[in-house]
Amino acid sequence: LSTVSGTGTYGLPSNFLSVESLKATYNESVWELNPRPLSFFYDHSDVQGQPTVFVIHQEQLRLYPIPDQVYTLTLAYLKLLDALSADSDTSEWTDDVEELIAASACETLCRGPLRNFAWADQWAATARAAQRSLSARTTLATTSRTLHPSGF
Repeated sequence: LSTVSGTGTYGLPSNFLSVESLKATYNESVWELNPRPLSFFYDHSDVQGQPTVFVIHQEQLRLYPIPDQVYTLTLAYLKLLDALSADSDTSEWTDDVEELIAASACETLCRGPLRNFAWADQWAATARAAQRSLSARTTLATTSRTLHPSGF
């Protein structure tokens, strides 16, 4: 999203659920904007400058200060997945989590109507392995892979 000088409120994507982070870029400088409660904006209304804080309210993104020029915003957010209606439809669930779903379903069947607890234990192990794999992929995708000293 590119801001507009003098405009402090922007619409959010239709599939928006919650914000993970919001970063702004200007002349190759990148900084993270900090979330604030809505009450913050009652005391700070029409000041213009480089945005440093934001609030999400009524499906709108509000920035403070109000942008004084064009900034590029990068919003990382949790999204609502599209509903699947046709057999050919796909989403992150069917593409990335298929093995976990199948193994969990098989475990449930084996523990329930089939009453085969040995098979259920095997499917449970498969589900745990799939969960570990997904967790590892998430960690790799969301970290910088750089260790930072703690200072103590």
